Amino acid sequence: NLAYAESWALVYFLMQNYRDPFFHFLKEVRVQNETFDSQGELVLLEKHLGKDLKAIEGEFSPFVKDLIARYTDDKTYQDYRLRLVQAV
Repeated sequence: NLAYAESWALVYFLMQNYRDPFFHFLKEVRVQNETFDSQGELVLLEKHLGKDLKAIEGEFSPFVKDLIARYTDDKTYQDYRLRLVQAV
């Protein structure tokens, strides 16, 4: 499932590169009330990481590409990309 893989990769990225700020973010998310929404979550994440989402995405994409290069052979990766494009 692509959503699971993307979620896993993002958490892995944050744990590798922003461990303490990410933990502080998670602790603060836990104590929010029922009016807390996805926009509030984004603001909180950016606050704890000290960067906006665009900057984080700029680091995340190369991180994922490096993971793919290190742990997936080219044929498997190309087959996966083809299936992904065909599914869209």
